[in-house]
This record gives sequence, structure tokens and C-alpha cells, in this order.
Amino acid sequence: MQAQGIDIDATKVSKTVAGRRKIQTEEMFPVLKFFGIDPDRFFREYYMGAGEEDPPKTQLMTESIRNRNDKIRYEKATRSMPNAGLPERIETASGGLPIFGVSVGGDARSRTLFNGQRLGEVARPMSLANNGRAYATYVHGDSMEPRYEAGEIVLVNPEKGYRKGNYVVAQVYDNDGDPPFGYVKRFVSFGDELVLEQLNPPAEEERFMRFPRERVVSVHRIVGTLDE
Repeated sequence: MQAQGIDIDATKVSKTVAGRRKIQTEEMFPVLKFFGIDPDRFFREYYMGAGEEDPPKTQLMTESIRNRNDKIRYEKATRSMPNAGLPERIETASGGLPIFGVSVGGDARSRTLFNGQRLGEVARPMSLANNGRAYATYVHGDSMEPRYEAGEIVLVNPEKGYRKGNYVVAQVYDNDGDPPFGYVKRFVSFGDELVLEQLNPPAEEERFMRFPRERVVSVHRIVGTLDE
């Protein structure tokens, strides 16, 4: 969200808009500035004369920003289009991001099975609002600590490029005819083989994982995280 002019972490903004987090006091003025709201008028309208049973200030602020976000998305979706040609299909952040990747019991390799099963969904950040291929997956095991911890949800953008040092979800076939496994790792290289790095490899594994090119299904860039 910082790239769009608001000095608040994008993950925090997504959680606030989704109703899973209340805005903090120190975030009030950056948010008001971003939406063009006069602080004096806002505080005068919402806080003056508030009694003991009135909602706290941060709750009022959170509800106000969420409502304003909904209004902005509605206005964008209903904006008139020129008569020539077909209107562009508009998707908004109100649509959830699907979660894929089934946990494999007893598997020590910190990987998940990508068999097409949808495990649920999480709030879709605005940066992925129009991305029909984006998805989320869980982190399993501690092989990527301290960057990612077990139980964390990573947001994946298959349309975003990647390079050495980027964190990715790589889908790789283990056996012919079986669904691919997914690995949350750091990308190193992709030539005759795919090389991924583990930050905290298990004792029985090497730091660098190598997979033959012909077994690699995809390598997708991780663009964010969410706590479960």
C-alpha cells in the first residue's frame, strides 16, 4: 500500500479492509490523508460527545475506512464505459483468494500436495484484485524460518516475474501420474535443473534442493503473507 501513497504495511491494510484487524491509533492520520479526509472534521463528527458505551475511536475509524473502500470499489465497477467495444471485466478485492496445497502427514520435507483441492479462501489484497490466477498456500514445517513460519499463509502471483533471491512456490512432480508437490523456498536458478534454497534445512537435508527440469510444473512468485 506504500506504493499507492499510504505509509502503512500492505498486509495490515488488507486485514483491516477484510474486517480481521482494527486500525491502530498511529495509523489514523496516514489513512485520513490517503482518503482525502479532513482530520479536524472527522474527529469532530465521530468523537465529540462520545459516551462510555460508544464504540472506541479505532473501531469507528476502521468501520469508516472499510465503508469508504467499499464505496470506491463500487464507483469503479459502475463507472460508465465508452460505447465502442466491450467493457473490461472488473474484479474487486471483495472476492476471496483460494487456498491450495494439502498437508502431507508424516512428510518431513515441508511440502504440500497440489491436487486441485480448494481448502478455503483468504481476503484478496487490492494488488491481486484483477488476477484470476493468484492463490494462497500454507507454510508447513520450519525449513524457511525465520522468513516464514509454519502455519503462515503466503500469497502467490503466478503472473509476476521472479529472479534469484525471490521467494517462490515451486510445484514439482515426484512420481509420474501423481499430483505435484509444492515447495515454499528461495529461488536460486533454473537451467537443466531447478535449484531452490532452504534457510533452515532439516538435519537430513541439504541447504539447496535440486529438481530435474522435466519434473517442474511451475515456479510462482510469493508477493505477501497473512497470519492464519
